[in-house]
Parts: sequence; C-alpha cells; structure tokens
Amino acid sequence: MRQDITGNYPQVNPSLIVLNYLKLKVAKLVMVLLGILKKRTRHNKNIMKGGIFMFKAASKKYLSNGVIVKPSNPEKYQNVTIVYNGLLAQSGACEVYAHVGFGKHWQGSRDIKMIRTSSGFEATIQAANADSLNVAFKDPINNWDNNSCMNYSFNIKN
Repeated sequence: MRQDITGNYPQVNPSLIVLNYLKLKVAKLVMVLLGILKKRTRHNKNIMKGGIFMFKAASKKYLSNGVIVKPSNPEKYQNVTIVYNGLLAQSGACEVYAHVGFGKHWQGSRDIKMIRTSSGFEATIQAANADSLNVAFKDPINNWDNNSCMNYSFNIKN
C-alpha cells in the first residue's frame, strides 16, 4: 500500500473490500452460469446479454471470459476490435481500460479507454508487426481481469 504525501497510509474501509470481493465472485458465478446456458444451446458462437443474443463472436478462444477480438486472426497492421463483457463489466465497472501490447514482451504496451456499448466495452486498435496481441483489462480503481495471470493472447498472421 502506498503512503500519501504526509507519509501516512490511507485508511481502507474493510467492508468495501469485502463488498468488492463479493461482487467479483458473484460476477464470476454469473459468467459460469451463462457459460453453462450457452453450452446447452446450439448458439454457442453468440454472446448472451439479458437472455438476448447480441452478435456473432469472431473467436471462441476466450468467449467464456467475455473477451472477443474481431477478426479472430488479425493480420499485421489490420484494425482489430476488442470486445469485453467479462468480470469487470459484469461487476458494474463504469469504465474499463484495455491494457494492450504485442509479442511475448508486450512491446508498445499502453492503456486504451474502452467505449461502453450494448455488447459490453469495445476498443479498436491497429495490430502491430508482431506475432501476437496481448490484452488484460482494468477498471479505474485498478481491479484487473488478466485471465488468472495468463492474459488474453491472440495470434497475428504474418
């Protein structure tokens, strides 16, 4: 924990920590239940929101986590749309940032503010001259969805 400018540690309300923890757990449970529901339908290429299928997913790789890129196998320098309706969005985050980088060392990494849409949050970036696009997500209070420390990685065609 960081000290403030006076050298004191900020006071943290324990009930807020517990509440945020519970929100994340409930959101994960909802995503699991939605995943089970999706598996029971023949429309498992769709993302469901409120019982309505919103759009066809370009990629199923991280669909159960609410993460999609369109196109699913982008080419170098091609525009790529990242759609996020994962844990942070399900927990009520008012803003979500995509932390993106390229290659195994996350070259050119930066945070991109995503736009809220009917599908969740979206951002469009240009694929770099690299072999992969890496993404993790965070909210304004620094809660992260990084796929359990595995990050979300998508191949870029040569």
